[in-house]
Amino acid sequence: MKIKLLEHGWLYLLLVLSVAAPCMASSKYVPNSPVSIQIIADNGTHFPIYPVTQGNLKNETRAYLEAVNGENYSLQIRNNSNRRVGLVIAVDGRNIISGKQSTLKQSENMYILGPYETQTYSGWRTSSRDIHRFYFTDMEDSYAHAFGDDSAMGVIAVAVYEEKLPFFKKREKIINSKPQDKSPNRSYDSTASNESATADQAEAGTGFGEHQTSYVRRVQFNPKRIAKVKSFYKYEWRGTLCNKRIIECGHRYDERENRFWPRDAYEVGFAPYPPDYHR
Repeated sequence: MKIKLLEHGWLYLLLVLSVAAPCMASSKYVPNSPVSIQIIADNGTHFPIYPVTQGNLKNETRAYLEAVNGENYSLQIRNNSNRRVGLVIAVDGRNIISGKQSTLKQSENMYILGPYETQTYSGWRTSSRDIHRFYFTDMEDSYAHAFGDDSAMGVIAVAVYEEKLPFFKKREKIINSKPQDKSPNRSYDSTASNESATADQAEAGTGFGEHQTSYVRRVQFNPKRIAKVKSFYKYEWRGTLCNKRIIECGHRYDERENRFWPRDAYEVGFAPYPPDYHR
């Protein structure tokens, strides 16, 4: 049985709860996208992102994200449509509900987000009442690396699925409540914890952090076969963003293979080198 979840607040019948939250600059708008996405610290500030130009790609967004070592983070997602949507969320290539390797398919475990609802997704789900927080860390300390999976390290991915109507062949999903254990707020400084990052530093990953209570229950949701939109955030330390010239302060270096972030497939909005230029 595939489990689908919706986070952040008790729901009555279908999805009654609506948490009003503005869409911040950390979300990248996609034409026809039903959702907006923020990646936020515990004190509510958003982490800096650097959008990537995409050429002819449709229904997909990509951006670099500046990670801060040791900081907890959450995904805050708002449904801007009048219909429920399903969210397959993967961090470092692992589904955040099941922990299994993700391909962002509609058959995977997903959270359900109600019409005009904003929810916050803060950690790896370990039961119907528990999560463990996301936090930025070195690759060797990451949840995915613990399972020997570095194939999509440092990528936060969200695939949004619309619901099939009428409700033929309904499948059971799950809804999640507002976390009860509050994490302490942490101040956010985009440079303080990353000034020592260098090109030799291990790639960034997401750890299996502190426990938090977060209840869930099951609902019915039948997703369409193809995702309406997919969003990818490649998070890096500040020093790495400098070396990749995402931030203009360093030299470029070779990137490792990543199945969620193909090398050289996407260019940040700067002038490219001439084809025959020798570096």
